[in-house]
Amino acid sequence: MTFLFVQYLLTFILIMLAFYFNSQLRFMLNTPPGFETKDIIHAELVYESRDYNYYTPEKIKLRQQRVKAIDKALDECPDIRSWTASPYYIVGFSYNTGFTGNNNRTVSAVPYMVTPQFFDIYKLKFIEGGLPENIDGQVCLLTQSAMKAFGYTSIDGATVYCKLINDTPIPVVGVVNDYYSGHISSGPSLTVFIISDKNRGDRYGTEPTKQPSANK
Repeated sequence: MTFLFVQYLLTFILIMLAFYFNSQLRFMLNTPPGFETKDIIHAELVYESRDYNYYTPEKIKLRQQRVKAIDKALDECPDIRSWTASPYYIVGFSYNTGFTGNNNRTVSAVPYMVTPQFFDIYKLKFIEGGLPENIDGQVCLLTQSAMKAFGYTSIDGATVYCKLINDTPIPVVGVVNDYYSGHISSGPSLTVFIISDKNRGDRYGTEPTKQPSANK
């Protein structure tokens, strides 16, 4: 009887584990990342040395010229509808830093420096607010999880501050849907999107036109 009890107990535990892992597998396979993944090209177009001692004033000037030439070529390419550049890609970036809200609550979140074109390419859904037509300086957007972590119920009067990024608090102008930048089991990223009208970084994301031209 003892042997049968142990056997039935182990069988019950294995059945429960099978249901659990099956549920987790369905969750992993069927949960969308929360951003557009189709027809987007990622490329490091301005690959440079990671050794900061390499850069002299002359080499920095040459790099700026190369960046301007690449940006101009992307603007003029008929096969690219929209593009943006950042120090990192939307997937796999997990660096966190501390931000303080105007309620003195500090949150560890991902600082993501992007341009307005970023949201056009990746189709992140706006839950509240939106991007202003003209950006003077910097503004920011929060993900839903970040908004909750800061304790904000509305963007009215909301700001975030990080001494490593800016000298003054940055106004929050909108909220976007949560998304997964890494493994889905890790949960959605608490992200602060810091937006300016200038591209930063050599990692480009582009969205081609639906019907590429015949001229390459």
